Parts: sequence; C-alpha cells; structure tokens
Amino acid sequence: KWKFKNDDLANFVGRDSFFVDDDEDQLDGDRLWVTGFSLTKQRGELHTLDVKTGIMSHVNDKTAKSIKWPNEVASIPMQSTNCELNEYADVLGKTDDSENSESDYNGLADALLVTDGFLVPGKDKGGLYVVKNPGNKAAEQKVCLTDGSEWFYHRAIWLDLTGDGRKSILAARAKVPSILNGNSGAQEDWRALGVGELVWLERPQPHSFNKVTGSPLDVDGNVFDPFSDSNTPWKLRVLDEGPDVMFSVADLDPTDSTIEVIAS
Repeated sequence: KWKFKNDDLANFVGRDSFFVDDDEDQLDGDRLWVTGFSLTKQRGELHTLDVKTGIMSHVNDKTAKSIKWPNEVASIPMQSTNCELNEYADVLGKTDDSENSESDYNGLADALLVTDGFLVPGKDKGGLYVVKNPGNKAAEQKVCLTDGSEWFYHRAIWLDLTGDGRKSILAARAKVPSILNGNSGAQEDWRALGVGELVWLERPQPHSFNKVTGSPLDVDGNVFDPFSDSNTPWKLRVLDEGPDVMFSVADLDPTDSTIEVIAS
C-alpha cells in the first residue's frame, strides 16, 4: 500500500480506508523518519514515511550531501514566546496570557534536529543541523548550529537549562581517535584515544519585543529567528568530559531543582 511522493495518489486503484481524503487532519499527521549512512557514499540518507497515506519522501541532494552520517533525528519543539514575554513584562506592560503572546515560531512546525558524524575518516567532521521543511523540495533549508570543528554528534535533546522556558540543546559529542585520523605524531596520552564531551548549546534570546504585538525582534528589527545566520552557531559550553555517544536524562530526586544526566 506504500506510495511514493511522485505517484498520483488520486489515481491509485484499490484505495481503501487506509488512505484518507486531503483534509486538514492530514496536515498534522505523524511521519516516520529513518536515517542511513554509507562508508563509501559522500552523502547521508534521511527518508520519511507519512503514516496515514504511506507517501514516502526524502531530503534534497544539498541536505543529503551536507549531512553525510546522520544519526538520531528529533523534532523541533514549538518555542512559545510566553516564557520570554514574562522577562519583558514590565517593559511591554503585558502578561503572558495576552492574546498577542502566542508562538511566533510557527515556521518551524515542520523541522528536524539531526545529529551528524562518526569516527570514519571523511565523516568525522559532523555537527548539529536543523532542517526546515524536510522533504519539501521548494522550501527545504538546513542550518548548522555548531561551528564545523572536528567533532561528531550522536545524540541531542531539548531541555530548559536556564529556567526561563527556553528550550536549549544538551548533546554528546566525540572527536575521532588520532590513529584513525592519520595523525601518527599525536601525543601518546588518553586524548590520543579519542575525547568525548557533554555540551550545552544555549538557545539565543530575542533582542527586544514589539510593544504592540509582543513579537520577538532581532537586533535589526526583524522578527527574531534563533536559527538565522545572525544567530548561529549557538553558544556552546562544555559541561563535562566523558560522554561521547549515548546519554539519558532523568530526575532522580524530584525534591531538588535539577536533573541528572546518566552516561557511559
């Protein structure tokens, strides 16, 4: 029953209750994303399946060639300006239940956070990418949130680490072992075996807010976009050395004001 994006769904013979009419419910349908990679190909694989219609699609060639070893994929949380408006409530003279304090980031309702890279030579310079409108050939865009240094990323999750409602990114990253990188002259210490780090990428804050509509604004007066060229790469802080691939976040003590990170 699967259909490809370039097939004519309307002319599909044998269409039954598995397929739905083109109504508004389809716009909010779930999609399954699958990643893949190759030792020999200079591109990654990011494919999607609409679970309602069975329509299959994939990112465009430009994105696939930039993200050569995609690992985990996560959605982008809708960042409401309500929490940010609280900070500027005195300036704006508004409260967070104002009719104008709704999310201004609806353009990211369809976007992915993709971790990229591995220790394979040629694939070891990874990063964290946001892919806007993935699978849409006309509107798809990719944004790199990291600085392009020699680190690769396996896992990234969204967390409010500042207590102000901003969803920032907690990620594990690793640097390729020197022997695999062809650097035989590296110092023979534990770092030569590879380095792992737990890092925090802080979501930028708006420069100001429109006093009439409450919309977040950038320094140039345009609507604030945390994924624009002027706001990327995001500020990165190293929280600890060690975690390199996988980690989990838990609240082991609900009576305190912090979370715990469990990693090997």
